[in-house]
Amino acid sequence: MVNEIVQRVPRVVCVDWEWPGVPSVHFDRQNASFQATTHLLDSGRTHIAYIGPEDKRIAGYQQALWGRGIMPTEVYIGDESRLAYEQCSKLIQSGVPLDGICAGTDEVGIGVLNCLYQHGLNVPGDIAVVSIDNLEISAFTVPPLTTIDVHKHEIGRHAIEILVSDQVWKSSSAFAVTVPTQLIVRETSVSSVKQSIEQEQ
Repeated sequence: MVNEIVQRVPRVVCVDWEWPGVPSVHFDRQNASFQATTHLLDSGRTHIAYIGPEDKRIAGYQQALWGRGIMPTEVYIGDESRLAYEQCSKLIQSGVPLDGICAGTDEVGIGVLNCLYQHGLNVPGDIAVVSIDNLEISAFTVPPLTTIDVHKHEIGRHAIEILVSDQVWKSSSAFAVTVPTQLIVRETSVSSVKQSIEQEQ
């Protein structure tokens, strides 16, 4: 179907995915999970698991741990809240040491938070959580989710600019625009007291 679209529509842009020969706009999934895992490490966590989609986010999680001499062994695949809850339950029941979770999306992070609550675990006291997306709801979870902000408005703006630019379409080669991401620190990774002190500094 995508081939048919590309052949019939003169201007096509891929948003948050890629297709051969087609311009794309996306965020760096590997770097986003690298930032998330690095923040957990910088917060003093050393037993960190990944729960999320099976894509480049896993590589970012692994890269951050390898950089600190830690072997990444706990990878659980789930791309929505229900699956994340189930995978988090398996992780807890496995009995492996755990003090941090890198959640591949905010939706996954919400499922993880619910699971930790149901198992009587304190966030961030027992286990810190960092997710990726910065959906509006992430600021209203209990506690509020620390997350990697993906600039979705920027992704949309670049996509429109590519579609309407005559200069872009003079080139036959595909290219990719990568939108930067930013860590948003909230209470799932640091205590509210510590967070307020850091913000004042």
